[in-house]
Amino acid sequence: MQYLKMEKISSWVVAVMALLTLALSYNPAYAEEQPKLAFYVEFNLKPEYIDEWKQGALGVIEKMSKEDTFVSAYMHRDANDPNKFTLYEVWSESSREAFFENQLNAKDYRKEYEENLPKMLTSPRSITFLDLLKEWHQ
Repeated sequence: MQYLKMEKISSWVVAVMALLTLALSYNPAYAEEQPKLAFYVEFNLKPEYIDEWKQGALGVIEKMSKEDTFVSAYMHRDANDPNKFTLYEVWSESSREAFFENQLNAKDYRKEYEENLPKMLTSPRSITFLDLLKEWHQ
């Protein structure tokens, strides 16, 4: 009988210790951390360069998705204009300037893509930065 009581107490102590460990390791600042930088980039492409652009863009996105401050990216094609593409990106960089310094202008894997981009576009790409007001998830 005493053995069963000790076993129950021992299980209870282990459960309490596990909960205390979780509670003490909880960091509210981390839990509330939001991505700091969101923007979209519009590309108006010359039709003859669409495949080359997509190949280059997908290669860059695959590599940038491994960066520590990368959060997410989405590539879209305009439903009404097959030559227009949009990238929507979210990063945990602290500012626009930090993104340009740490990512866009700093990574070797972007160099060839950036050099070839002007010949593929009908107009310069457009970057629009966004301020988060609220978000919803399902």
